[in-house]
Amino acid sequence: RLVSDWSSDVCSSDLYVLCSTDPSGAYTLSQYDPHGARLFLTAPIGAHRDLKHVMAVRQTATQRLLELKLRRDPKAPNIIIKPRVAVSLLGLDHGIEPDALVARDSDGFYKPVEIKSYPDRAGKTDAADIRSACRQAAVGVIALRNALSRMGVRDAAALVRAEGDLVLRIPGALRPTLRPMTLKGEVDSLERA
Repeated sequence: RLVSDWSSDVCSSDLYVLCSTDPSGAYTLSQYDPHGARLFLTAPIGAHRDLKHVMAVRQTATQRLLELKLRRDPKAPNIIIKPRVAVSLLGLDHGIEPDALVARDSDGFYKPVEIKSYPDRAGKTDAADIRSACRQAAVGVIALRNALSRMGVRDAAALVRAEGDLVLRIPGALRPTLRPMTLKGEVDSLERA
């Protein structure tokens, strides 16, 4: 698959299904911070004809939020929904859209989140689905490291570890589950390519 297509496996309906137990999405947010996480949605609401403009606005907004977090500004959101980040892979630049980026106030920087509509069946979840989500999150890790490097951070890997989160749904319910993902193998493989 094309790198630019890796973020297309989730749609707004997936996010809606996972957050529908509470219209504000508070249950999903509470997976990260039960005391009130700050949320930022980069995707403009409504129909827009100039897609390139919308993507540029989202990428600029995401960059501004990443800079806030790097400065440890208390206004930096804990969760950024539908960010747009540049990544350089195989000598080419791509704009990618992880489903979300998350960080607690105490975290040094964000990590990627993949939100999927398929059920969490613990050890019985389709391994190919999990591998695909891990690959997507690994591209997000590299994009965050690239962003930090562009901001002058020398050891971006120290701030953005090869980790991500996978949000699935409880089988037969509309409540989310949160699974941490270790992405070292996927990140190493992409960086060697």
